[in-house]
Amino acid sequence: EEIQVAAMQILGRHLEVTRAFYSEPLKNEATLKSNPGYMEGVESAPDEVNFSAFEPEIIERFLSGETLVFNDTVEGQVLKENQEEVAGAMQVRAAISVPVIRNGILVAAIRIHQRSPRIWTAAEVSLVEEVSRHTWEAVERARAENALRESEQKFRDLVEASALAIWETDAGGVVVTD
Repeated sequence: EEIQVAAMQILGRHLEVTRAFYSEPLKNEATLKSNPGYMEGVESAPDEVNFSAFEPEIIERFLSGETLVFNDTVEGQVLKENQEEVAGAMQVRAAISVPVIRNGILVAAIRIHQRSPRIWTAAEVSLVEEVSRHTWEAVERARAENALRESEQKFRDLVEASALAIWETDAGGVVVTD
């Protein structure tokens, strides 16, 4: 989505991080698919990340709506195994992950990565949470407007296709126009 990409470009540059992007869960709800976003000096994030790679307590906190802040992903127990190797391969040593929960269900997440350890400030975390909330609201509005346009077009196409079979009648049932 253009809205997400634009927001992540601005946020990533402002925070001077290596990655800022949205992820959305796949239908299996155990995997996050990474969307395009901001990158500086690193490769793109893996297309998909499965929750099974993370410690159960981390996933529980995340799915309950808690913002996760990691100043050093190697020092904190984030991943189940090969912590340092995976962090190096993904080029992530510090991260902020903000889940977007709607009706108790994870619908998206903003993920901010830094390739070196970083002490995140309360203001930085708060900013990411605010951007998450406002951007997702804009995405929902845009999706609803798009769905409405598509629905209206389908109705218009239906009416135009069936115009030959519709007649206008008066109260007595007499055809007025055909």
